[in-house]
Amino acid sequence: AAFGIDALRGGVRGPEELEERLRLPVYASVPNFLTAPRLERKGLRSGLVALEMPLSPLTEAYWLLRAKILFTEDDRRVRTLAVTSATELEGKTVTTLNLAAILAQAGARVVVLDADLRRPRCHQHLGLKRGPGLREILEQGFPIQDAVQPSAFENLSLISAGLPSNTPGAMLESAKVAQLVEELKKRFDYVLL
Repeated sequence: AAFGIDALRGGVRGPEELEERLRLPVYASVPNFLTAPRLERKGLRSGLVALEMPLSPLTEAYWLLRAKILFTEDDRRVRTLAVTSATELEGKTVTTLNLAAILAQAGARVVVLDADLRRPRCHQHLGLKRGPGLREILEQGFPIQDAVQPSAFENLSLISAGLPSNTPGAMLESAKVAQLVEELKKRFDYVLL
């Protein structure tokens, strides 16, 4: 990690340089909707470009990310993905939901597990209820099938974060989360967190 921080201090000019410095593949570079050309984002009400404007050039990055995930060099099929970052407001929710939408549009059954227990927003973007959700499943044994909310978009479901938690870190570190993900993999093609 220290090498990565030192290597990035001078800035990165593009994905190729990032791959070279970190010796890791960059699957896709997703757009920053605020800096995208005005014409490309015209009519976009939220960051859910894959749902609102599926033929937009902004959506292409998510199709590329899907292709990279499907055709990884590894023999194992990737079925669980966690989108994360070091700080808030870096686009985790929007990236997760756009990727989920692309996978669902391609015919895969997808569930998004909103693990942002401090500031959950997936339910708002999809027009669904905040709970019961992840917290209720983990703390109260709420039935998984009753927490899964189908969205208005075919093949795309959500388990919301549920009610606010004072101990989100401890909750997410529990073995119950791994068990939940394994159970969801039996019911869905992809589980995105």
